[in-house]
Amino acid sequence: MRIVVFAAFYYPYRGGYVESVYEVSKGLVERGFGVTVFACDTHHAAREEFHEGICIVRIPSWNSAWLNNSFPLPKPWALIPPLFHLWREDIDAIITETRFFPTTFIGAVMGFVRRIPVVHVEQGSCHPASHRGVIRIIGSIIDHTFGWFACRSASAVVGVSAAAAAFAKHLGAQDSRTSVIHNPIDVSFWHPLLHPSLPDSRVVIAFVGRLIHAKGVQDLFRALVLLRDSFSFPEFSRIDAIIIGDGPYRAVLERLAAASGLSRTIRFLGEMDRIHIRSELQAATIFANPSHSEGLPVSVLEAAALALPVIATDVGGTREVIPSECGILVPPRDPAAFAEKLLYAIRNPEECRMFGRAARSRIESAFSTSFIVDAYERVLRSVISHG
Repeated sequence: MRIVVFAAFYYPYRGGYVESVYEVSKGLVERGFGVTVFACDTHHAAREEFHEGICIVRIPSWNSAWLNNSFPLPKPWALIPPLFHLWREDIDAIITETRFFPTTFIGAVMGFVRRIPVVHVEQGSCHPASHRGVIRIIGSIIDHTFGWFACRSASAVVGVSAAAAAFAKHLGAQDSRTSVIHNPIDVSFWHPLLHPSLPDSRVVIAFVGRLIHAKGVQDLFRALVLLRDSFSFPEFSRIDAIIIGDGPYRAVLERLAAASGLSRTIRFLGEMDRIHIRSELQAATIFANPSHSEGLPVSVLEAAALALPVIATDVGGTREVIPSECGILVPPRDPAAFAEKLLYAIRNPEECRMFGRAARSRIESAFSTSFIVDAYERVLRSVISHG
């Protein structure tokens, strides 16, 4: 069976979105599907290549800093040759990834016109979160036009969390066609160290993600300031915070760290490949995710798979990864609450290690790639057989 995945981003772009597309595509290839990933070229990579059995087609695109470098627009003249080639091929099903990207609309239109079954995967759980009001307004309009078409016309809609599925229904997805399939995680790769070294007096708080306003890293910095200025926590000098990732908000965050007197506490490590991310997280004490919105945060999945204690905001599908017995959730945009839980985690290390072990067990039983790809295969075979 031939599947075409329309995704806004793919390697060498890095992020949770790409990781989930990769894991599902690789899993389908291992089950005998032919998979083509049709994506925007954000890093001037090869226009077409095969990687681990996946055919990757990249389209030259604009990726404006004004849109946080997170909304690639394919160049129209570059679209014609690969689309013409795809139009002539036999395709059994199409997968579209996230409602507001142009690639999703292209895939939805191709499926609608050619009567090819489309499985739409919704990664978001709310309208775009941004500190710019005009982006929020434009995002809501796109959601209720192009997003409505992608959700309404699909043969099946998959939400990566219950919150994402509910949001897809809000945009027009039919109840009977909508299900929840979580993002996958390669539990054999993201594993705890078998014999971790004994912790020293340092406390390493790690964040992994794209540096944009909606990820809430500024709230983590404010929580650290509150922790530093608390008379009840004189041991602040023990803390190191590592920020893994890059993005248009990095310069603002660096200035905020300096202005807050946190330059010696916070280290910006930049973008890393998954091997180096795993190494840094295996050496960390606490994973922090202060995001303002999520579908199902892949970085939290990775930290949980590493049995790393997680403190995260209770947004989107985060609660589905980190229930109360597996970690600590706090309200979004509340640095004081985040600081309180950081203090609790630092002073109760054994309880937090128990959270980490429980989270690892949950990831193994509910989020492993094989389990998730089985679910995707069932949905694909169902829509193809009814197509």
